[in-house]
Amino acid sequence: MSQRVSVAVRNAMVSNRYRYVPRMPRWFYSFVPFKVATGGGSALVSLYLLELGGNASTLA
Repeated sequence: MSQRVSVAVRNAMVSNRYRYVPRMPRWFYSFVPFKVATGGGSALVSLYLLELGGNASTLA
């Protein structure tokens, strides 16, 4: 096989590699900052509750 043909075959294989990966809708990426904010905020709520003199039964 010539070098030109082998490069063409390799390029075709690489271009079809991600053909079956589903495309995410644009609204899906809005969850990323939301999850980052809630993940960081959950630790802050507990610390703020302890600073105010609360305990675990106060939160529930």
